Amino acid sequence: MKKIWWPFGRYTKWGAKCQGKKDGKKNIPKWESAEQPSYLMELKQLGDAAVRDLINKWSKEDEKLKKKWAECEKEKNEALEAHEKAKNEYHAVEERYKKAHGITPIGIKPPGFVRYYLLIAILFICEFPMNSVVFRLFREAEIMTYIVTAGLAIALLMCAHYLGIRLREGKFQNKIEISINIMLIIVPMFTILAVAITREWYLSKLGVQTSNSHIMLFAFGTFNLIIFLAATIASYSVHDPLLCDFYRAKKQLEKARINLTKAEQKLASAKIKREKVFQAYRARAYIIKDRVQWLTDIYRTENLRYRTDRNEHENGQPKSFTEYVEVKIGKELEELDWDHD
Repeated sequence: MKKIWWPFGRYTKWGAKCQGKKDGKKNIPKWESAEQPSYLMELKQLGDAAVRDLINKWSKEDEKLKKKWAECEKEKNEALEAHEKAKNEYHAVEERYKKAHGITPIGIKPPGFVRYYLLIAILFICEFPMNSVVFRLFREAEIMTYIVTAGLAIALLMCAHYLGIRLREGKFQNKIEISINIMLIIVPMFTILAVAITREWYLSKLGVQTSNSHIMLFAFGTFNLIIFLAATIASYSVHDPLLCDFYRAKKQLEKARINLTKAEQKLASAKIKREKVFQAYRARAYIIKDRVQWLTDIYRTENLRYRTDRNEHENGQPKSFTEYVEVKIGKELEELDWDHD
């Protein structure tokens, strides 16, 4: 289609003037005929072909753009639905707390929040030196002994933490929850017992003999058990199920709000990109249409200038010149389709 607009081609300003002059001298088209001259019909056909070519290119490009927009639209709707669900849950939890305590939970921190974590830190410090000696029997580097000891202490305190929470929330509804509660009790106890026995065995290997070794074994196990029990009671005392549900719902609402904002921005970006590409193709189509109209005017001006039958008629131009040979843009480039087909 580039040949249409070559500087000295048939379908340029120069070509339109030459053809208009040539047809004018032959009094083409006939004055009373409504039929357009062949040159103008050629212009129309070439213009229509160029527009169709644009439509085909736009259709192929729009397949990806529209698919991307539709995906973003779906993501936005899903994010909006999730946000509404999170907001309803947030208000429902807030109402339950207000009904139970008579005040709104906004701004309220869990009671003893700082003191609880301070106690956990103290219990960790107490747990660490008692158990570190046990793992020296593996004859690993000192840093590895500290790492294993710290891991064990953290694991025991985490079991106590979640056991206290589950006891406070009354999670005994089914066999799975009951099994988890039992494991949170049994596993730490067996671990404490195993550490106590291993410690006693390690001391005996070092030649440290005591007449009351069983009492020392019992005492060491009891110390660890007291730490575990203290952490469990502290977790039970501090944990407020309704307040935790409120902060959990608040966190989910904030997360849903962020996801919704991102989805809206992504959708807006996809929509703007599609509109820009569409407007570019539409503008190119109208350039072709205007070009054909411009060449038509040039042709008709030259045609009238060289006609020999102008004085024989009252009206100033042939009948066919009263209407433009208009290039059809097509609905594909007239208006952007936003249907989800």
